[in-house]
Amino acid sequence: MAKQVRGPAHIRWGVINVEDESHCEFVHLRNFLTRTNLQDLIETTSLVHYETFRTRQLIALKESNSRPSTEQR
Repeated sequence: MAKQVRGPAHIRWGVINVEDESHCEFVHLRNFLTRTNLQDLIETTSLVHYETFRTRQLIALKESNSRPSTEQR
């Protein structure tokens, strides 16, 4: 019975397990890229993506508060 692994590539003559370090360096490459770029990813997420999200939310809140209410009591 074959062991299920994450993301194997099925090819004509078998299955390639990218997590198997005995025949693939993907694990080392992934770890290297993650370690060397993790701080940049954190900063980009905070400075760009979160601030863009926050700005859009504040603009939407401001616009919804500035519209006259359709409900009258």
